[in-house]
Amino acid sequence: TGEVDIITQLPPDQIETVKSQTGLKVISKNIANMHALRFNTTFGPLKDKRVRQALSLAIDRQLLADTLWGGRAIVPNGHQYPEFGDMYFADYPKEEYDLEKAKQLIAESDYNGELINYELRNGYYTFGNEAAEAIVDMWKEIGVNAQVKFVEKQTNTEISNWSNSMRFPDPVGGLWLLWGEGSSPSVENWTDMPQEFIDTGRRLASITDVEERKTLARKLMDIWKEEAPGALLYYPFESWGVREGLEWEPYSSQTMDFRADNFKVVE
Repeated sequence: TGEVDIITQLPPDQIETVKSQTGLKVISKNIANMHALRFNTTFGPLKDKRVRQALSLAIDRQLLADTLWGGRAIVPNGHQYPEFGDMYFADYPKEEYDLEKAKQLIAESDYNGELINYELRNGYYTFGNEAAEAIVDMWKEIGVNAQVKFVEKQTNTEISNWSNSMRFPDPVGGLWLLWGEGSSPSVENWTDMPQEFIDTGRRLASITDVEERKTLARKLMDIWKEEAPGALLYYPFESWGVREGLEWEPYSSQTMDFRADNFKVVE
């Protein structure tokens, strides 16, 4: 109706519809954000890290990226962002999908069929609902009894969805700030955080030697992966619908910047 200048979180299946309309355009990019799950490491069966590892291994992220996002979402190489530049490890393994290994871990664990709730706010993240339903079905394939539970406010008492936005382009502005000492997971769902993770993060945040920082950043990712306080999904592919006559560029950090050097009316 011409009443809107810019819209956010345009679903991929609506991109062509908006593009086809006279006077509208679409700007798209993979953003410095990861959709993720939070596991409460003090809750029942999730106390056993083998269960948490199995839940992560059972998620076919590429299938989700292909079917929900039309192949545009990207499965990450660990908890890091390409914006880190020289501190980004392109050789770090992608998040793994291995059903047989997941089944073996569940068989070795203390899991005994207890119901696990995966809670989320309805429609909060693009394709969040659809991904949750699919992930719960994937977990059933390894014998885990889980269900999606929609809530108005997440409690983070079992499993919940989340997104991790890079705060600044460095591992300290990523994994450490989002999951480390003083973060919301550290006080809500990963209260038994290993001292080694804390010591590594503190050291990483306090030095400037590049090579040592690289070693520490990789170690921080390794510990996080081993302890599995959560599971990463993908970098989402976000799109913005913009009416013609506006010159504006969205940042990968999702900041909606309308300062004069980034926003102009040209009509």
